[in-house]
Amino acid sequence: MDVQFDPISSSVISAASIGTTWIVLSSVWNKRSLRPHSSAAFYANFLFAATVAYIWVAHRLSIPYVNVIPFLFDYVITGGKARHCLLLFWLICLSASVIFMIAAANQTQEITTVHRKFFHLTVSLIAVAGLQYDPQLTTLAVVLVACAFACIECIRSLQVQPFAGWLDGACIVFLDEQDSHSLILTPFYLLVGVFSPLFLSPAATASQVTLKHFAGVATVGVGDSMAAICGRRFGRTKWPGSRKSVEGSLALVVSQSIALLLAIHLLKKYELLTFGYFCYILLGAFVCAIVEGVCRSADNIILPFVGYWFLR
Repeated sequence: MDVQFDPISSSVISAASIGTTWIVLSSVWNKRSLRPHSSAAFYANFLFAATVAYIWVAHRLSIPYVNVIPFLFDYVITGGKARHCLLLFWLICLSASVIFMIAAANQTQEITTVHRKFFHLTVSLIAVAGLQYDPQLTTLAVVLVACAFACIECIRSLQVQPFAGWLDGACIVFLDEQDSHSLILTPFYLLVGVFSPLFLSPAATASQVTLKHFAGVATVGVGDSMAAICGRRFGRTKWPGSRKSVEGSLALVVSQSIALLLAIHLLKKYELLTFGYFCYILLGAFVCAIVEGVCRSADNIILPFVGYWFLR
């Protein structure tokens, strides 16, 4: 399928990617060179990258520099009631995530898997709503959020003041075995996992969205989350050489299959509701369960690709 994004989204995505790449590479260079790093140097570097991105967008869209921000603002909010509702829903999910993070960081009890999976819920809700109503805006938003995550992690990792202390306090409590204090990648894994199908098969309109695009939500947002929660609560039989349980894997199979059936209903692709295709969905869920059971890390990235391969 030949998918063409509008020039505005393409320009913003390319500009954000260029600017963020510069910030990340320069941050890595500073980290590896063991040179003393100043907050002023980081902000100067950030300002340079933002300026280059700003000029890039203005040049690509052939608009005056002073009109770039109003132009992009109009682009985002123009789209009718459906887009306004989508943006409001995203804002609610984002606010819920931030409030939950702050509350969790200030509590005294230990952060568990259930706490971490809350973010899987909010990101999955954002993905489902975006795929249903505006996949092109969703693609743009995902790229911008990924760029924001990269910049935030650079600030935290390089201890750029005055934000590094607060970011450390908010993020460290959610660390798991896939992260270290010096580099936290879990948010990227979650973002890539849930939204990777949208980049494997780009969709500019809702009519171009297929069941494949829900592979990330089904495998990571639902399946992996239920495997972790049910495995922690009911897991008794462990896989050989693994901390993960057979009960958790079964929860993944059931929940992922149900999620995909609901996605079929959401897409109104009722022609897929055949016994043969259901067996195919079930087979894909079993394969995902096996992969999740043997993976020690990065399963959030691997599972969507496995699920994507089994869907159409």
